Amino acid sequence: MINDLHQRDWNQYAEFVFCGYGEPTMRLDFMCTLAKMMKSRKPDIILRLNTNGLADIYSGDKKSAEKISAVFDKVSISLNAGTPEEYLRVTNPKHYPEHAFQTMQDFAVSCKHAGMETNFTVVDVISPEEIEKAQKIADDLGIPMHIRKYIS
Repeated sequence: MINDLHQRDWNQYAEFVFCGYGEPTMRLDFMCTLAKMMKSRKPDIILRLNTNGLADIYSGDKKSAEKISAVFDKVSISLNAGTPEEYLRVTNPKHYPEHAFQTMQDFAVSCKHAGMETNFTVVDVISPEEIEKAQKIADDLGIPMHIRKYIS
């Protein structure tokens, strides 16, 4: 993978997004190393992270936002719900489920304070009432929220 990245023409990219099946922050150190390499190749490239916001749980380190903000420009965090109960139902986190909803919000605030462009997302499959509750959380934290369309 790294060799492939060294061979690419970086001038064709304005932004690169770390996301996909699985959670990128489960390999926090590798992800940040890769992002640093990318920035060294093209300093003006915009790096965005799409995440569930549970990096602190996976790494056991409350400084994951600090590490991420050292190389990433933007972070999009899946808020997924407006209540802890609905969040657990929708996401079914395997690690420390009783702390996941709050940990995700704390991570978002840490990213914002670290200077990254930070936003929340929800997918439009949750109820309008749940979206409204999620919007209130986002507003209370001063973080913009985007409602994504579900694509089957």
